[in-house]
Amino acid sequence: MEWMVYIIAGLGAGVVTGLAGLSAAVVITPLLVSLCGWDSYDAVTAALASDVLASLLTAYIYRKNKNIDMKCGMLVGITALCGTVVGSYCGYLSNQA
Repeated sequence: MEWMVYIIAGLGAGVVTGLAGLSAAVVITPLLVSLCGWDSYDAVTAALASDVLASLLTAYIYRKNKNIDMKCGMLVGITALCGTVVGSYCGYLSNQA
């Protein structure tokens, strides 16, 4: 039965990423924690890994259809990477407490 939750989480994450540009973690993390009993830090890690793949595919499709401004997108992407380093380090530290 747990595999069904994984499939639903993956499909839901793909839909919210493709339609609204939301993070896959919005769908995957709550399902893994509440229905499968995962530790929240592990669930976020798995969700973010799938988020990378879903976001790459979505960005490719948007670029293919000429619906993305790469110049501004790169600026946002680089600053997001900096914020990600800080945020993931803080998340790691808070999980150790």
